[in-house]
Amino acid sequence: MSKKLIIKGAIILTLANIITRILGFIYRIYMSNLIGAEGMGLYQLIMPIYTKCI
Repeated sequence: MSKKLIIKGAIILTLANIITRILGFIYRIYMSNLIGAEGMGLYQLIMPIYTKCI
């Protein structure tokens, strides 16, 4: 593999990671407004267990 191809792949992965984090942040703000503080607490309690099951 050439050095140019590795750098191009790294840039693509970095940009995809940044976009994913921004979208997740926006989704979390929307969801917290929708379900409130108690719902977010339950969501954060259940989510690690859910991801381990998947």
